[in-house]
Amino acid sequence: VDKTLTALIYGTVSRNTGTSTKEYKITLTASNSAKETISQTYKFFIYPEPQISSTTPPKITWGQEYSFTPTASGVTAWEIVTDNLDSTYITELPDGLALDENTGTISGTWKAGDEEGGLAFGTDKKELTRKIRLKASQTYEKFATQNYTLTFAAVAPVITSDVDELTKEYFSQMMYDSEFEAVITAEAPGVVTWTASNLPSGLEIESSDSDFESSLTVAGSPQFLMKDQSVTFTARNAAGAVSISPKITVGYDGNDGKPQFVDDGYEPEGVYAVGGSIEDEPL
Repeated sequence: VDKTLTALIYGTVSRNTGTSTKEYKITLTASNSAKETISQTYKFFIYPEPQISSTTPPKITWGQEYSFTPTASGVTAWEIVTDNLDSTYITELPDGLALDENTGTISGTWKAGDEEGGLAFGTDKKELTRKIRLKASQTYEKFATQNYTLTFAAVAPVITSDVDELTKEYFSQMMYDSEFEAVITAEAPGVVTWTASNLPSGLEIESSDSDFESSLTVAGSPQFLMKDQSVTFTARNAAGAVSISPKITVGYDGNDGKPQFVDDGYEPEGVYAVGGSIEDEPL
């Protein structure tokens, strides 16, 4: 009579707290009443449990390339934990940074803001710290988590407008008593404040910014004639300041639509240049 028998192997497998997979071989032998035997060898693998170190990540500086890889073993996949966290944790990385799900490496260039994620530097903060919880898993559903503190560091504003282009296209084309407008842009963590020095009479500045982008509008009607006068615009946040100094030319409207200046004693009707200023009547 043919019989089918089942051999059951049971028990509690010991934990593998090492860093490499452990391999075991078990040979099962079955026999019958005629003392005939047959054997089969099986392999068992005990994978290491995921382990993560608590290494402190380096500082993340705005606009600079960044990379951090956690020290870990027994890990095949990584993810950011998003559940059951308090407000000190971020649940996603700011724009420009990304988590490699295979290696756990956080890398990229942080160059944008994420106010919803709590990265609002305001007017007085040079650095912000936020926690992140990473989950490291392995093939057979074992996982470990580790909290890290990420430090985000601000830098002085970066003016993105080109000073030569501003001079050529705008500030060298100004006309006396004519409407003028130019916009200077900058990027930086934190609120940017702007100042201007040596600005011609008749011009005013107005700034507009979010937590990571800022612009300065220079507008008005210049009331003085001048040629190649330097005007300094400064953008400042909690981490520092940066300036540009385009050269301003203010002339009267010549026949070709470009600024013209009084020369050889000739003065155009209605406009008199005396000592670099405009007077109602000629001297």
